[in-house]
Order: sequence, then C-alpha cells, then structure tokens
Amino acid sequence: MDVVNAFSKLPGAGGGSEVGHGQSFQTVYEQQAGGDMSVFNMSPVLDRLGSQEISITPKCLLDNRMHVHVRTPDGNVEFWLEENGVPRVSIKEKDVSLSERKTRKIFDYVNDKKADYILEWINRATGAKFPETQRNLVRWTALAKKAGYIKEDNLKKQENENNNKNYVER
Repeated sequence: MDVVNAFSKLPGAGGGSEVGHGQSFQTVYEQQAGGDMSVFNMSPVLDRLGSQEISITPKCLLDNRMHVHVRTPDGNVEFWLEENGVPRVSIKEKDVSLSERKTRKIFDYVNDKKADYILEWINRATGAKFPETQRNLVRWTALAKKAGYIKEDNLKKQENENNNKNYVER
C-alpha cells in the first residue's frame, strides 16, 4: 500500500499534503492517534552527508516498506531499506537531474548505514499510532532481529522499560 492509498482509508482523507477538507496530515494523524503527537516532535532528518539530508518523514511510516529520503541541491532520491523481508538497499525513486556518480556515492553511504536507519525507522514506527504502521512494525522488528540488528537482550530490556514507563504513567 502506498502513502496515498493509506491516506484514502483515513476519515475525511484524500492524498497529497492536504489530506482532505482542509485538514493537514498532522491534523488527521492527531485525530487518529488520540492526541499523541510525539512522532511530529522528532526531526525528520536522520543524517547528513555533506549538503545531503537523509530523512524519514511521519508520512513515510504509512508505507509498507522502510525507506529513506535523500534531499540534495541537485535533486532527490529515495532508497528502500528492505526487499522481500531482507535488509537490502535499492533505489525507490530518483530525480533525473541527479547524476549517476552522485547517486552511487549516496547509495554506498546509505547501504553502509542501513542498520542504523532500520533501527531508527523501527523506533519512530513504535511511536506512530496508525494501525497500518503497527501491523508492519511486527514484520520490521522481525527483519531487524533476523539480520542481527536487534539483540534479544536489548529487546527485552526495551520492553521492560516500556512496561515500567506505562505502569508509572497509570
């Protein structure tokens, strides 16, 4: 399911930056998430490579596959971080104005950092409240565990911290 299709399933939603009836994506998200706006408090920028910004936007979390956006002065490129349940970097979309040489340099960088980006994707998806995101989170976490990016001990520690936090908040 692409982002536009995911938006169409939200009440009053359309596609693009305006999701429908004058509502922004953020407004619809707030209604769906019960007021939890923590995902919007995170900077979308994950990393920088010179003048290039590598980011995950809140809208990305509605997609079925993990990916990052890279914005450069010469054009933009998006990379998938997974393919068929395996961590594998591939080009999702690329502006024609971006040279092959520059694209290759960015690809190599993203490929080297894919474990970090996958873990950050999972971290951000954990805070997102859309049902589509929560369903995919199980698959994404399994992919990261299988690849060795998440160790069982770290996962149990994180679950315990979350349970303790939830207990304190009640």
